Amino acid sequence: MPDVANRAEAKLALPPTEMLAGPSKGWGARRIARDMRADALTPSRIHTLLRDAETGDISAQCELFEHMEERDGELGAHLRTRKAGVLKWPWTIEPADDSANAAKAAELCQETIAGIEDVEATLFDLLDAIPKGFSILEIDWRTDKTSWTPVGLVFRPQRHFTLADDGTTLMLRGEGYDEKLPLPDSKFVIHRAHAKSGYEWQTSLLRSCVRAWILRFYGWKDWSAFAEVFGMPPRIGRLPPNTAFNSPEATQLYDAVRHMGTDMAALISAEAQIEFPEIGSRTDHPSEMIIAAAGRELTLAILGQTLTSGGEQGGSYALGQVQNEVRLDLVQSDARSLSRTLTRQLLRPIVLLNLGAGYPVPEWTINVQEPVDLQQRANVVNILADRLPIAAAPIRKEFGLPEPEGDEEVLGQKPLAAPATYSAVPVQRGRRAVARPSPRILEALPDEILNSAAFVTEARRGGLAPARLLEMLNQATPPAAPASAFRRLRPDALSWLREKRVADQSTWDGLSPAGRQRAWWVTGLDEQATARLADMLTEAAANSWTENQFLERIEAAGLAVTGDKEPGEGQIADWQARLVHDQNRWAAYHAANWQQMQETAAERGYVQRMCGGGPCDICSPYCGQVHRLGEIGALFGALHLGCQCEDVSVSQSEVDRESINVLEAPDESAVPEGFRFNRGDAFYLESKGQAPATERGRQDRGILAGRPLPSALIGG
Repeated sequence: MPDVANRAEAKLALPPTEMLAGPSKGWGARRIARDMRADALTPSRIHTLLRDAETGDISAQCELFEHMEERDGELGAHLRTRKAGVLKWPWTIEPADDSANAAKAAELCQETIAGIEDVEATLFDLLDAIPKGFSILEIDWRTDKTSWTPVGLVFRPQRHFTLADDGTTLMLRGEGYDEKLPLPDSKFVIHRAHAKSGYEWQTSLLRSCVRAWILRFYGWKDWSAFAEVFGMPPRIGRLPPNTAFNSPEATQLYDAVRHMGTDMAALISAEAQIEFPEIGSRTDHPSEMIIAAAGRELTLAILGQTLTSGGEQGGSYALGQVQNEVRLDLVQSDARSLSRTLTRQLLRPIVLLNLGAGYPVPEWTINVQEPVDLQQRANVVNILADRLPIAAAPIRKEFGLPEPEGDEEVLGQKPLAAPATYSAVPVQRGRRAVARPSPRILEALPDEILNSAAFVTEARRGGLAPARLLEMLNQATPPAAPASAFRRLRPDALSWLREKRVADQSTWDGLSPAGRQRAWWVTGLDEQATARLADMLTEAAANSWTENQFLERIEAAGLAVTGDKEPGEGQIADWQARLVHDQNRWAAYHAANWQQMQETAAERGYVQRMCGGGPCDICSPYCGQVHRLGEIGALFGALHLGCQCEDVSVSQSEVDRESINVLEAPDESAVPEGFRFNRGDAFYLESKGQAPATERGRQDRGILAGRPLPSALIGG
């Protein structure tokens, strides 16, 4: 255990005593039996209890709350629902950081909590703070020469506590009703759940429910009395003339009238009469209406809504979903509050008493997740799978579906393809957003759409909204094979791939980032193997192979291994093969896009940056920016690994018509160094007689001039 000096450094008081500090007694202020009788709870008595709480004597108020929860089944059910909303989610104990000390502290806490019997019941007891404002558990410590260990957490009723003069600090009631004892350090776990701000006696949820509960409590009495005579006609007895109301004859007649309500038999004198007059009927019953209205008030106070509690008849499904989200917010708030309490008041003493202040306290985390409509999700996936490649693994994980093994029988016939890497992206221009389809979508469109008059007039002018594009896709004939994000690389992209030279280690080290775009070099492969891989990747681009088809070919050729297998000599891992595939094919795509913009520079001399797939910290500063094509520098194409952003050309007329702000000097400071280069040094085509744009690019060209093309190394 840490020494005394270490504890002082940890700002921890003396170690807690092993003896339980707050057990119930058979007498005194902490007696087991309650003092308050439920049948004595008149409105005036309840008012007195609430006033007493304002002076710091909260025990009677807490006892009132116990009666409220026990004697109103609907109120108790709503409170159990609120608590169950937190308890149903899994919880974990996570290290505070990545250090070894944090991992050791988390491991200690995990082992200690695992040794406590019925942790779920402990959490349920702490959540009793939701209705009553606070809940207290006493830690039952056991110690030996090396450790302090909590072996149990004992629930202590709120009525056993009182408030200090500040109206906030909780104190333990002593053996006498006026005796107040301070709570020992590291001995109690005090969870607070305040429904409103204020002093401790003001903050409980049930205090705001007292009025509605009184109406229901007395409403049920009235309702029971009404039910006894409901459906019976009124009975009126008529005394003979000159008969006194206090005479024996009057008493006998009154008893006879009363017995007619149960026995339907009576004995009266000939002069006396019993009448059964008819009165108008009514269908509304005030007692029932009072009970229902008070019930709705309780439901709103506890759950924040009524549709998911059965408190409203009817209501649309959409409205129910919205109100259920309000209830989810309460669950998330309750879970965060409980996690903080357990971290600070249970895990912290365990770490400080056993390890000392040098070990970060782990965090108790309750993982509340927003519910997902799996049927709706399945419908969306089914629609998208007809048009876009979708990765199978995350879909199986989301639905809890295992991977099929061997020849195991499977459902469905259409497998999900590789991940889609294209999307429609809104382009911000001036004050309004113009929806332009992503160029990656354009690569996947069938010819009948690309050649249609609607597409030419709408899409190529930048005015094709995603909804309109989806409409066109639905009207088009589905392709026979799954679409690939790289189905139709333009000839310039293939020419650019074929001009790339095979580099060795020393050549690669001497190239700038722009020069490396024009070279083939793969860690783990020699020049011959690199040339074979480059040739197969170029063939994949020319023949519209998917990524998976490309991987199958290089795996069959022995250049790569599948899944998590370790690559052997002259091989690369699956993840590395995918990286080589994506980086080179998208670089070719951007090279072709660059070439096209150079050809139309006279008519469309500006470039706008379009962020896709959710802008990251690198790309966000450049989203929507417009620059002159000749000054674009590094702000074109991919700005980092996995970048999904695009570039579109903009004409002078668009700049004038839409009042677009053209930036004169691009700020490239956010671009990583490996991507900060002039695109004119990387995307030129020697087959068109082009040359690098800068002196550094010309140096790279000279370095690569002596390196072979892939075809020269493999004899193609």
